[in-house]
Amino acid sequence: MGTTKVAPAANSQTHPPISLVSDYGTALYCKSRLPRKPEKADSSVSINHGDEDGLKRLKDVGDKRTLITAAELGLVQQYRELKMAGQKVLQVDFPYHYSSILYACYGNQYKILQLVEREFCSGRAELTLMHTTRCWVGKNSAMVAAYQGHLETMLYIIDLDLQGKFGDVDLFKQRDVMGKTAMDWAASQGHTDTIEVLLLRSLYKLLPAGSTDQIVIRTRWKLVSLLAELSQHCRDYDPTSARRFFQEVLASINYNPTAAAAAAATAAVQADTAAAGDGGGSTGGGGSIRRTPLKAEAGIDDASWDDVDEQQEAACTDVRQPQGSGGAGGGEGGSRRMDGVKWADSSGEASGAPAASSITKRQHHRSDSVLLRPSGTPNDVHVTVAVLMDVVTSACRAGINCMGVIMYIQVLLQQARYFDDLVARCIAWEVQLLDTCRNKSEVQAVLTPTEQDPSEPVGYALATCDKAFLSHKYIQQVFTEKWDTMGVTDYARSLLGIVWGAAVTAVAFAFWAVLCPLVILLRAFFSPVEDFMQRGKVIVDSRFPWHVPLYRWMLSQCTLLTFVVLLSYRVFSDSSEATLSSAVSPINTLLAVWCLAMIVEEVQEFLEEGSTAYISSGWNLMDVTMSTAFLLQYLMRIGIVAAQGARNMSALLVVNDLLAAAALMAWFR
Repeated sequence: MGTTKVAPAANSQTHPPISLVSDYGTALYCKSRLPRKPEKADSSVSINHGDEDGLKRLKDVGDKRTLITAAELGLVQQYRELKMAGQKVLQVDFPYHYSSILYACYGNQYKILQLVEREFCSGRAELTLMHTTRCWVGKNSAMVAAYQGHLETMLYIIDLDLQGKFGDVDLFKQRDVMGKTAMDWAASQGHTDTIEVLLLRSLYKLLPAGSTDQIVIRTRWKLVSLLAELSQHCRDYDPTSARRFFQEVLASINYNPTAAAAAAATAAVQADTAAAGDGGGSTGGGGSIRRTPLKAEAGIDDASWDDVDEQQEAACTDVRQPQGSGGAGGGEGGSRRMDGVKWADSSGEASGAPAASSITKRQHHRSDSVLLRPSGTPNDVHVTVAVLMDVVTSACRAGINCMGVIMYIQVLLQQARYFDDLVARCIAWEVQLLDTCRNKSEVQAVLTPTEQDPSEPVGYALATCDKAFLSHKYIQQVFTEKWDTMGVTDYARSLLGIVWGAAVTAVAFAFWAVLCPLVILLRAFFSPVEDFMQRGKVIVDSRFPWHVPLYRWMLSQCTLLTFVVLLSYRVFSDSSEATLSSAVSPINTLLAVWCLAMIVEEVQEFLEEGSTAYISSGWNLMDVTMSTAFLLQYLMRIGIVAAQGARNMSALLVVNDLLAAAALMAWFR
C-alpha cells in the first residue's frame, strides 16, 4: 500500500482538504460545529491510500493526534513523532483498555509493531510487557491478531517469539477471561490461514532447539521456511531496509539446504554404486514401490504408516527433492531421492509407467487408509501429512516418545477444528504403532515417556478422551494388569486373606448400597446441565479397584440382585394384619431412594439417546414402570400412615398389588 503526502486542495469546494487535527470524533457529537479553516499540512505526516475504513473507525479510537489512532491507521511517521512528543505506548483507552500495541494488531499494522520493537524498546522485558498488556477481556496482542485473522501481524508476532524476544513468556498459551488462547480465537472465527501458521509455530516449538541431529535441524528449518514463504509479501517499516520476516531465525538454525542436498545426492550415488556392486541393482521382482523412509527411525514397522497420498508427494517434490538428484522414476534405474531418503523401486523398472500403475493400484486398495489433503490447492495448504511425518520422526530422533508426540499433534489439530482428516490420520498412527508391538516390553517402551515428552501417553489419552487408543487390546491389557494388582485378587493368596477380603467387601458393599443412590441424586440436582447429560461419556484416570470393568459388572449384578431380594422380602413380609405404621420401614425407604436414583438414570439415558431410541427399547419402559410403581406404593403408604392409623383395606390392597407388580418386573428384569 503506497503513501502520499497530504496537502490542501486547490479547490476547497470540490475537494475538501484533510486537516492534520481531525475533528471527526467531535463532529459525531456536535453537528452544528462551526467550520474550521484548513491548516497547513505537515510534510512529515503521511496517510495510506484507501483509508476510508480506517477513518470510519475513528469514532471508536478517538482523536487522530493520539498513538492509538496512529497505530490503528498505520501512520508510522506520525506515531514516531507522537511518541517522541511524550505519549506513552501503553496508554489505553476507555472502556476497552486497548493500548496502541493492541490497536496496531487490531488494524493489521505490523509496521507499527516493528517501529516500536526497534526504536522504542530497551530490552526483552519492555517488549514482553507491551505485548502481554491485556485489554478489558484479557486479550494480548496474539489473541487480538488471531481474532481478527490478520496473517501478517500474526507472522510478525511469531517471528518475535521464535527469536526469543519474549523470553520465557509464551503469548500463545496465555488465556483470556473466557479461557481461550490465540488458537481458540482463530478457530472460532474460521481464520484457517492464521490457524496454519499457529500450527507451524507449535510444531516448531515441539522440536528441541539444542539437538544436533541433522534430521531435527532440517525439519526445524523446513517449518521456518514455510513461515517465511507465507510472509514474502510483508515489507519492513523502513523502505530502505531489505529485512524480511524469519531471516534471523533461519540464520540461527545454521542449516544449508543446498549443501545438505548435495551431500544427500553424493550419499545416494555411493549407495547405488554399492548396491550395483552387490548385484542388487535393478533386477528385483514385483511391481510396487517399496519405501525406506523416516518411519524406521520412529520404530514403526507397519507399511501403512508410510502410505501417503502420491498426489500430495508429487505436489511437495519441488521442496523436498534436493538439487542434483533425478526425478521420480528417471535417471537412477527406477530409484528416486527425496529429503536425503532413497525411495527404491524394488521392481527395478527403468521407466515410471509400471511404477505409476502400481501406485494407482495401491491407492485403490488402500484408499481408506490414505489421508488426502484438506480442502484447497496444494499451494495454500501447508500442514500436510508429510509435514507431520517429518515432525514425528524428528521428535523421535531428538529422544521424545513417538506416541506422546502423535497425541500432542492430535490435540493441536483438534483445537484447530478444521483438520479432521489429519486428526483421523493421527489416531490411525496411534493404533498402527501399537499394532507393531510384538511383546510386552515393546508396549512398555511405546508407553513410557521420556524427560522431553510433552505428556505421558496414557495420561494424555485419558485427558483427551482418546477412545481409539484406550480401547486398543494392548492398552486394555495394561489397565487390567494395573487394576488386578490393587483389586480383590491381592487377598486370594491365603485363607485368612480370603476371609478378610470377603468381610471388607461385604461391609464396603453395604455402605456403597446406601450411599450410591444418594450420591447419584445429589450429583443430578446440584451439577450443571451439561454435566448432567454426560452419563457414560466421561473417562477418568481412576485407580479404584471397583472401577475395573469386570468388577463393575459384578457390582451391578450384585446390586440388582440385592434390590430384587429386598423388594421380594417386603412383598412377603407385609400382610393385612400388620400395622400400617410398620409398613414405612427403613428397607422401604432405602428401596424408594434406589428407585428415585434409577429414574434419574433413566432420564439421563433419555436425554442421551433421544426419545425415539429410548422408547423403542422395552427394557427402558420396564425399568421406568417398576420404579414408578414402587415409588407410588411408597407414597401411598406414607399417606395411609399420615391418616392417623385409620385402616383402609382397599388402599392397602392397592399398595400391596403395586409392590408385588414392582417385584415381579424386577425379577423378570
